Amino acid sequence: MTIPEKYYGKSGFSLSFWLGKQRRAYVKGEQTEEQMRKMDAIGYPFKPKVSPIAVVNRKKWQARYEIVKEFLEQHKGEKLDPEVEYKGIKIIEWLRQQRNFIQNGVFDDDRVELFNALGWQSVLDNLISHWDIMYEAAVKFYSENGADAKIEKGIIIDGTELFDWIYSEKKIVNGNSKVKRTQEQLEKLKAIGIEPQITDRFEKQWFARYEELKAFIEEHGCLPMTRKEKGAENSTAVWLNSQKKKYRQGQLSAERADKLRKLGIEL
Repeated sequence: MTIPEKYYGKSGFSLSFWLGKQRRAYVKGEQTEEQMRKMDAIGYPFKPKVSPIAVVNRKKWQARYEIVKEFLEQHKGEKLDPEVEYKGIKIIEWLRQQRNFIQNGVFDDDRVELFNALGWQSVLDNLISHWDIMYEAAVKFYSENGADAKIEKGIIIDGTELFDWIYSEKKIVNGNSKVKRTQEQLEKLKAIGIEPQITDRFEKQWFARYEELKAFIEEHGCLPMTRKEKGAENSTAVWLNSQKKKYRQGQLSAERADKLRKLGIEL
């Protein structure tokens, strides 16, 4: 079906112009998977109306391929910025474009084999996300200004206020948001001091004693012993024995027992 060039929708926008724009976005690999599914559902033909030779000259393609291959070999296993450019080629845009050519049957088997050898799928599945960019900015800020430094308004990273991002992540890790983070992300956030805040008084007391025990073990290389003389070591040893007793009585939570085991303590 051919859309008349002068056909305008209710919004006054040229439908023919809009469809042409979608075709170009598809060929460049700029459409999302959801957008491609929707366009496919209405039967819009994205397949280029030109021959494979007209789409990309083989000699030029091979030259670009070698540049992309060189770049990917240099950055193997790394997360790449979606906008990364190397020797005049936007790497991710080029990969997406070639993927779409293959899906439309434009390339011969030889070129398909060469392209697949790049491992393009894992590259596109492992791009640097907006979250990664903001996290690295936070790491840089704290490393340059200190772990206790306060982030002021006005630091814009990738279109987002770093202050707002930090505030949002704190809400997430404390369960005050519907958004969830992966375990890997939670570990990264913990590394820069963003972790669940303990509000319960007894919970705070337990973790304070736990940190005392951990510090003693790190300093002395052994567990504290109960002694006749009252002191920090005796107090810590008594507390540890009480935790062992609670464990035997089934009164110690699995989380607390696991933290004690990580210190090398047999319960």
